[in-house]
Amino acid sequence: MTDASEIDAAVDVLRLIAHPVRIRILLVLTETDACVTDLSARLNRPVSYLSHQLRHLRHARLVRRYRDGNRMNYALATTPAAGLILEALRHLLRPDRM
Repeated sequence: MTDASEIDAAVDVLRLIAHPVRIRILLVLTETDACVTDLSARLNRPVSYLSHQLRHLRHARLVRRYRDGNRMNYALATTPAAGLILEALRHLLRPDRM
């Protein structure tokens, strides 16, 4: 049986993902790794705002960051949670669902 703290933790991650910009970040990162400047240009949002959103996604272990020369790039984490979320997004955002 799952205890209440595990359920609360799952709810917290699902709430974290239920944010339009965070979903867009995850979708961009399914295509390619990107630095915050690239994400800013693609999503038309300020760098500081995206950095804040990326921090949330990193703490949930859905994205990871790594250094590439002078740039800090972001990529999808290779965790089961990230895979599950991406599969849910693919299902929910399929054009033939309607």
